[in-house]
Amino acid sequence: MIETFARFAQAPGQRFVCYADDDADGDEYVAHIEHKLNPGAGAGALQTLRNTLGGLAEQFQPFFERFDGATLFADKRSDAAGISIAPVELWGSLTERYLEELEAYDLFSADALEDEEEDGEDDEDDEDDEDDDDDDDEFDPDDDADLSLPAWMYSAVVIGEVTDSGNPFVVATEGDERGNVYYFDHEVMEPELFATSFEEFLARIVYCDPPRMLMHLGGYARYSDGRTSTQWLPRRYVAGPA
Repeated sequence: MIETFARFAQAPGQRFVCYADDDADGDEYVAHIEHKLNPGAGAGALQTLRNTLGGLAEQFQPFFERFDGATLFADKRSDAAGISIAPVELWGSLTERYLEELEAYDLFSADALEDEEEDGEDDEDDEDDEDDDDDDDEFDPDDDADLSLPAWMYSAVVIGEVTDSGNPFVVATEGDERGNVYYFDHEVMEPELFATSFEEFLARIVYCDPPRMLMHLGGYARYSDGRTSTQWLPRRYVAGPA
């Protein structure tokens, strides 16, 4: 898959036929794109990879020996891009930021649970004389499970992100989910299974319909014509001679 990925990334003449964010039925613009592949990771970074991923490292090391990260679907006119595979040296800081998001959510969830408990107690005080049938509306302590994040998320490692979104791709390192790659939307706090292995992660990028995938990931990839402030969203992917 690494060779397939490399051929895909180095194919000439890749471009998006785009539509304007504020006028989907109007003029189209052709955004010329590229995939920026970093040189292979050094010995120190590869040791960090092995220490971080343990038994999962064999899935990742061949790729990072060849390319220590990549910026995919990158606009040739601006800094816009679609997906970033992070260099190993950035995994630690990206994972720390991701864990801070989880911690903030846990604090919010604890506060929300406490508020619900207090509301439930108040309801009981106000409604002592109501029928037992109304008990279903009272606070149920078991409902706090709905606010909990899956346990595997707290030991996951960030290996990339949707560019300019703050939404990472994370690898589960424990539990039944071990080895899966998830897309984590930090605004809704819901992990979405993206691939069941790193090879599948690469394959999904190579064989996808890029505009559809980028829109599914939130539509953050917006391209520039270099002349106006219009944000152009990809509609069709084309490669080869014009």
